[in-house]
Amino acid sequence: MKKGIIITIAVIVLLLILAVIGYAVARYYLIEKPIRKNTPDVVAEWKIYKDSISGYQIDYAPQATVEDAESGKSATIKYENGSLFICTVGWAACGNEIGVGPDDVKQQISKEIEIDGQNYNLHGFLLNSGEEWLTLNLPNNLKVYYDILSKAGQSQDQFKNVEDRLFEMLSTFKFVK
Repeated sequence: MKKGIIITIAVIVLLLILAVIGYAVARYYLIEKPIRKNTPDVVAEWKIYKDSISGYQIDYAPQATVEDAESGKSATIKYENGSLFICTVGWAACGNEIGVGPDDVKQQISKEIEIDGQNYNLHGFLLNSGEEWLTLNLPNNLKVYYDILSKAGQSQDQFKNVEDRLFEMLSTFKFVK
């Protein structure tokens, strides 16, 4: 009788342990790594940059600036110490990757984002300096360079704010005709 109770308790404990492990794994893969998407309330007051030659548009925060825009070639959207450089592959300045040596790299990183209804992956590096450098290849010969430079005195929360804002802007990217 006691042996049956001990076995029953052991099975219940084992099931509880498996349930906790299953929940942790599901949370890690399903909740902790969401695909980033824009939200309508975030972009309501944003401006729009449109490149009709390359066939895209992107919304950007009022605090951001568009620099070096040359339709059909490139545009740079700067926000605080981060930027999105969008360019047409084949244009001379597009593809000039920054030189990063193996001693500079803390880890390789990949981030998933939804753009215009499709999932994409940005690939790049987290550098020892704290900077992030990522590249995204898009259809229509377009490439996006995403970077956040280290800034003296910047807290982790401030860095995360810049990262979130850049991803919000990038998630508004749309192909237009």
